[in-house]
Amino acid sequence: MTISKNKWLFILFCSLFHWQANAGVYKWVDKNGQVHFGDRTTSQKAKKVQINQTWSDKSNSGNDYKKRLEKQKKLLQSFSTERLKRKAVELKKKDKVKRLKRTCYNMKDSLRVKENAGFLYDLDENGKRVVLSKTERKMSMEKSRKRYSKKCRRFIK
Repeated sequence: MTISKNKWLFILFCSLFHWQANAGVYKWVDKNGQVHFGDRTTSQKAKKVQINQTWSDKSNSGNDYKKRLEKQKKLLQSFSTERLKRKAVELKKKDKVKRLKRTCYNMKDSLRVKENAGFLYDLDENGKRVVLSKTERKMSMEKSRKRYSKKCRRFIK
């Protein structure tokens, strides 16, 4: 009967895990009076300490267990809620940046159109077009550039 390589590795792993699980805890006092605990000892005077392997002592009843479970559920729920809130804030920030990028793109496009236009106009109180003079056009362009630079400075390459 032959045992495959994988089975041997599994047996070896289990035996190592078993050895690690059975490793003892030792307590010793050094020459300065300092108390030490460890799984390996450097002192001849070390004593093996008995560790209770159960996660709760015998005085805990079923109600304590239920209370702990309830606390755990509440904690996990609060973690989940906090995670969702952080995600919502992150999505809002991303959306805000996306809108700002879109606005900057539109502003840049508007600047390009104004620069290439033969003339610029404004509307008077009656809604009629009034062509801007060279000085007014220059001032309007400079104002638009400043607004673009101020609003979109982090996206300007």
